[in-house]
Amino acid sequence: CPHGPIVLKDGRYLHVGRAFSIERTDIPREHETNELPEGIYYQFSNDGYTWTEPKLIPIDYKNDLYCEPHVTQLNNGEVLVGIRFHPDFNHGIMKTVGIVSKNNISSWGEPFFFDIDGMPPHFFRHSSGAIIMTYGKRTEPRSEMAIVSFDDGKTWSKPTVISKFSDSGDLGYPSSVELNDGKILTAYYQHEVGEVNCIKYTIWSLDEKEK
Repeated sequence: CPHGPIVLKDGRYLHVGRAFSIERTDIPREHETNELPEGIYYQFSNDGYTWTEPKLIPIDYKNDLYCEPHVTQLNNGEVLVGIRFHPDFNHGIMKTVGIVSKNNISSWGEPFFFDIDGMPPHFFRHSSGAIIMTYGKRTEPRSEMAIVSFDDGKTWSKPTVISKFSDSGDLGYPSSVELNDGKILTAYYQHEVGEVNCIKYTIWSLDEKEK
């Protein structure tokens, strides 16, 4: 999980991440490990040190690749998870899958696709109540992108460009914070032709994206 856990309204930590398939020969003999089938799992902690046993988020994984998830809590206490998706492990097609919890984060609804071309997601709750999801778009025109929900994740705005279009698809992983004046700072990495990879940021206004 590139962006780490979140803190829920009740004070618990929630972490959603991917379990990788690990060959036994890759694990030192003296190292204890709890091997899990590959998939997306969630777990809770009261203190950040001890965690519940990971539970699998029920998706029909088949031969598809799901990875790099992030999560946000909704107003009703449930959570929305966004997951990077590649069908048949094809790294040329990159989408974002969403799934919402039910029954106090003990079960899950049906997965769905966000209507975007890009990944992986980062969720951020603005002081206005809007949920902002940023992601990298590696197909042309390449850029850092955002979609916004003003109704707690039920519907989403059309994608909007955060940064200028990039010459290279070597970009992404944006994450955002709110500044004191309500504007948003989104940081990301981006590689332009003739540049080395670097961390960049854009300061933008939610009001601009509502127009």
